Amino acid sequence: MGGNGCGCQPRMLIVDDTAFNLMALQQVLKSMFKIEAETATDGSEAIEMFERALARECGCRLRAYSMVFMDIQMPEVDGVTATKAIARLVRESEGEEAAPKVRGVGPIGAGTNAAKLRVLQDYEDLGEMVHIVALTAFSSLETMEECRAVGMKELLGKPLDAKLLKEAVFHHFYRHPRGEAEAMAKAKAAK
Repeated sequence: MGGNGCGCQPRMLIVDDTAFNLMALQQVLKSMFKIEAETATDGSEAIEMFERALARECGCRLRAYSMVFMDIQMPEVDGVTATKAIARLVRESEGEEAAPKVRGVGPIGAGTNAAKLRVLQDYEDLGEMVHIVALTAFSSLETMEECRAVGMKELLGKPLDAKLLKEAVFHHFYRHPRGEAEAMAKAKAAK
């Protein structure tokens, strides 16, 4: 429930220009975590969805999407541009005008798949309100730095690895203790 007793629940958004990718990730999240994620087919639609969500009168932190899976390469408005706009909207909704502060890039996970999932650490421009995970087939250092610079918190390589996706979702809920128990229970029930 939202901080104002408004009934808002954590929401998840998937942004990708490929219908198959949207449906596949939506189904994986539903089967693994019992999460009903909303979808957007490009960056401009995601921005519009955030604008509508942040305009809700309750003013609680849960009115927007708490976790977003954002494809980086999309026509029209790409994931980096969309994330910049979302960061601006979030800062404005929080009454902040300060420039974003970002620091290092570090791996999460172990073994050969560790390079596919990176935590973009110590970002401050999106605060704790939104956890944006970059989705890309091109996980070069340049791509990671660009994602970090706009406030994305993690990067998952495509094709998606279910184990790494699970780690990303748990990492998000670990950073948000109120949702951790619920995510753990849903994951155990899905086994």
